[in-house]
Amino acid sequence: MIIKGHHRRSHGNILILTCVLMTLVALGLVIGMSFSSVFLMRARLQSEANDIALAAAQVLNDNDREGRMNNMISRSRQLVTASRSNYSVTRGAYPDLEPLAKQLLDEARDSARFLEAERVRLRDVAISEAKQRAQETCQNLKDQTRLMLPWLHTDSTTMVNISLGYIDGVQSNVAPARALPDLEQHDQNAGYIRQQSNLYLGNIRAKLPSEDGDLAFSLSSLPAPVDGSVSPARATLASAYRDSPTDQLPSAVRIELALPVSTELGAKTQAEIKTLGCAATYGAAPPT
Repeated sequence: MIIKGHHRRSHGNILILTCVLMTLVALGLVIGMSFSSVFLMRARLQSEANDIALAAAQVLNDNDREGRMNNMISRSRQLVTASRSNYSVTRGAYPDLEPLAKQLLDEARDSARFLEAERVRLRDVAISEAKQRAQETCQNLKDQTRLMLPWLHTDSTTMVNISLGYIDGVQSNVAPARALPDLEQHDQNAGYIRQQSNLYLGNIRAKLPSEDGDLAFSLSSLPAPVDGSVSPARATLASAYRDSPTDQLPSAVRIELALPVSTELGAKTQAEIKTLGCAATYGAAPPT
């Protein structure tokens, strides 16, 4: 009788231990599935942030509008320089032609001011269109991160912030004019040109000397073509992103997304997963 009672107690203990182990295993599976689901949602959120940033960045240099603006600004700057030089020569050597030379100089200066106004307008349009494209893309993708499990819920993605700037280390697409050596020398001395690439720096307001120093020519950061090849729009590391000065044309987009997450393992908890996506726009086309 004592032996039978001992066996019954042993079987009962084994049954209890088995139930405890099964409960722990089930709990471990639930926790493991929760972590793997959150990891997958984080990866999907990162992909979504990159897609939104890329869609917005592609708008910035649509039809090479920023590249062409940089080139027009450079040529306008050269035109003012050449017109000033011609006026100085004409005034001393050909006084009868001075009024015509002065008219051409004034027209060159007026065209520079007009081009600057168009550049500002293009900046506003590009920023507005990029933000609208980001909102539309986010609206189309926001439900891809929804997850409904008995113990884990994720809601729709929300766009917390959008910033427009440039990628660190990228100059402009503009090269110095060899036909105006005095202007090139002035720009070299002013530090406007990067020696290694022989390109003008991006995000600068390049001044002219002497009487035309009141004019400012803004060049934005945009990859130059290499052997006729245009840099494609691409996702990039958020750490390479830099905010542009407010008066410059942007060439990159950074997106911050948030994903609400709630769990019901024991006490109900709520949190957010946040991530950054960054992309650069197309490079400039070869000048024509």
